[in-house]
Amino acid sequence: NGTTFESAMLLDTNISITTYGEDEAGELYVADFIAGDVYRISAQ
Repeated sequence: NGTTFESAMLLDTNISITTYGEDEAGELYVADFIAGDVYRISAQ
């Protein structure tokens, strides 16, 4: 179908981000596969 994907590092972290999600309020979350933790992403 001609679809291509490209990956790029957006943030260098010490966690193993394996998935992400967004809640009803538009907050972004990522999950750490190794530790089993979920983190909310926020602007600094």
